[in-house]
Amino acid sequence: MSRYNNSRNQDSMMDWTGPVQTQSQKQRSMEASKERIYKIHGNVINILEELEERTQRSRGKKPLPKSKTDYYDHSEKDDETVDEVVQGQLITFQSIIKTCDPRVKQSVKDELEKKTKKWMEVRRQEGADRDDIDRYAHMMLDIITHGQTSHSKDFLKSKSVNHDAFTHEDVQTIITASHKSAAVDREFQRDPNRKAKPYEIRSPGKDTRFINISGFNQRLLALMSDGKVLSFEDESEKWKIVLQENEHTIRLTQIYEMPGDHKVIAVDDNGGILNSDRTLKTWRDNSIPERAVLRIVVGCEQVLAIDEKSDIWQAEDTGDGLLKWNVFTAFQVSRKLISLAIGKYESWAINDEGRICRSDTTNSWTTITSQPDGKNFSDIYCNAINNQVWVRDESGNAYLYNKVYNTWTMEKGPKIQTLAILNGSVIGLDKNNDLWHRKSSGIEVHWDRMDSAKDILESV
Repeated sequence: MSRYNNSRNQDSMMDWTGPVQTQSQKQRSMEASKERIYKIHGNVINILEELEERTQRSRGKKPLPKSKTDYYDHSEKDDETVDEVVQGQLITFQSIIKTCDPRVKQSVKDELEKKTKKWMEVRRQEGADRDDIDRYAHMMLDIITHGQTSHSKDFLKSKSVNHDAFTHEDVQTIITASHKSAAVDREFQRDPNRKAKPYEIRSPGKDTRFINISGFNQRLLALMSDGKVLSFEDESEKWKIVLQENEHTIRLTQIYEMPGDHKVIAVDDNGGILNSDRTLKTWRDNSIPERAVLRIVVGCEQVLAIDEKSDIWQAEDTGDGLLKWNVFTAFQVSRKLISLAIGKYESWAINDEGRICRSDTTNSWTTITSQPDGKNFSDIYCNAINNQVWVRDESGNAYLYNKVYNTWTMEKGPKIQTLAILNGSVIGLDKNNDLWHRKSSGIEVHWDRMDSAKDILESV
């Protein structure tokens, strides 16, 4: 009898302590599952925004806001590979949603549905063309709301039938995903009070951001997403609003100050050109007929434009406030130029193979031999006053040219999407839409993060 009672008491103690431990473990497991869903949702958003950025750039349109997800460098991937990564991430997302605890799935469903719809609303608000990115976003929404979607049969067939179709990127994605999944479990086991944390996904009208920056002499011009134009004087290091938003500036993607008469020239989201005087009060249409311009290039004495066909045009001042655009035939170009910069004595370019080219006074181009091995470049910048030359590689690293040693030195600074070259310094806009001010004293060089767009707008 006593033996039976003792056994029952032990059972009773187990019934009391066991469920408490189990409940705690279940809660940790559920939070870890939520974290995994947040991470893969963030990964899908991240690769969609990479595809979106490439698409916008190829169409000569302004970049859209970015979400604050984990950073991945996709610069080495070509467009086809990026598209495949999107589809692979969607399949992974569906697998995780299907296999997770139904209670976890239900707890994140409404939240992720709202975040995804707001993400898609930004595309509509910004006037992005409807394309595969919208189709993939709807597939993601189907997975969130219904647990599955219809994947491309061609993509599924290529990955299941042909073993060779699994690329190095596919394998790395699987390895990375497994490693991160295990890391999530360990983090939640170490901290029983840890809660799953969602990413900050972009939403309509949330923050004003920088669209484009450019420099000439001592002044930086910054075009904002709400249509405002700011200026930064390098000597005083002070910001001011030089133009409030209007029906013209809200559609601009690039803005530059011109030499000589202090005009300002800009490109809109349809590839049209507008110009204004330094006050930016009145804007006039100055487009090249039947051509969409991708970028403007400003030098000390001339202004060039590169159109969607990679043709180069030179601006001629007509005296009536408008510019006349003439086909520029001085450059003997053997390959398409994707980026062009005009220096004091030389012109520089990046061709469609990512190679650096230089043109002297004879206007004939040569591919330089000092380019770092294995590096392809996307953009080139030149100070029209002192001939300082910079390039940006596909990963966002900036390199400065040393003319004495004929070498290119990579800067220990932020990953940038564009640079503005001033007479006394360099300002970079990084991939997170933060500005950095490069300063040098003697042999010491450092990049200082500047105020955010929000802080700058609040201070002026």
